Amino acid sequence: MALAEQVLDLLHLTRRDIHQQHHRAASRLPATKVVSMTATAATIRRDDSSWPTVTAALPVPLDQGSAFGIPEVDADGRVCGFQEKPASPHPLPGDPGRAYASMGNYVFSAACLMRALRGAHRCGETDFGNHVLPRLLRTGQMFAYDFASNEVPGLNGYEEPAYWRDVGTVDAYFEAHQNTLGSEPRLDLFNPDWPILSSSYQGPVARVVGGEVDNCLLGAAPLIQRARVRNCIVRREAVVEEGADLKDCIIMDYVRIGRGASLRRAIVDRHNRIAAGTDIGLDPGEDRRRYTVSPSGVVVVPRGRPTFYPRGTRRPGSRYGE
Repeated sequence: MALAEQVLDLLHLTRRDIHQQHHRAASRLPATKVVSMTATAATIRRDDSSWPTVTAALPVPLDQGSAFGIPEVDADGRVCGFQEKPASPHPLPGDPGRAYASMGNYVFSAACLMRALRGAHRCGETDFGNHVLPRLLRTGQMFAYDFASNEVPGLNGYEEPAYWRDVGTVDAYFEAHQNTLGSEPRLDLFNPDWPILSSSYQGPVARVVGGEVDNCLLGAAPLIQRARVRNCIVRREAVVEEGADLKDCIIMDYVRIGRGASLRRAIVDRHNRIAAGTDIGLDPGEDRRRYTVSPSGVVVVPRGRPTFYPRGTRRPGSRYGE
């Protein structure tokens, strides 16, 4: 089943919940986007019967617009059309040097969404992007929310004020992680006024037994044993053994990096064991033979055996809560 059909199926499944719980609004937020946004800012205050669909959009230079879907808007912000990665993007009214880039985030009034879903169901329509959104567009009730005006409380002066990334490619995913590093990151994950919450993992804290750890984010319960780890994200219960050398890497949950291994610009997926002395990201030819390599040279090690846990065997019922 295509992703767009899955999205529509999920929306159909929520129809009964929306009706029974008397929800006034519903949102659709894609999993391949990273955004810091106040959802209430994207609403337009109207009565519930006429409250429209709102799509978040970010102004971008016109010469960059061909990389995005472009909502065409009038002077009131009403969406009149949509261009999919056009060679000549439609400029903003009164701003010929910029265009709106669709962020893929939508806020619907419950009444508006229910009408569109019922209509799609009657017509046997199965695709959210090709069927439901055009149906909403034809009603004249879709408006664009200028994400550049989004205000997140507690933002630091060094942060990117309208942070949004499409992380649908390996390179974009990697760069978005890099945006969280440094003394003045573009996206600071620490903000008590607008908290980004982790999963409810009920385990111990990180442990570093010697070595060099510089400019890194550490998840819960990793163990770093006299290794060199620079500009990295090391996640839950990962183990980095003595003499290993990691730079510009994303180490996912439950990974063991063996003694003396060297990794550069690598993403190692969950439940992996990287053997002692392994080199990844140092020999482009060998990397392409063994792994997936992105256009910019980021090496991706696919997910390992789900039964592998680097800090010991897990018995039924022995896991920390997640």
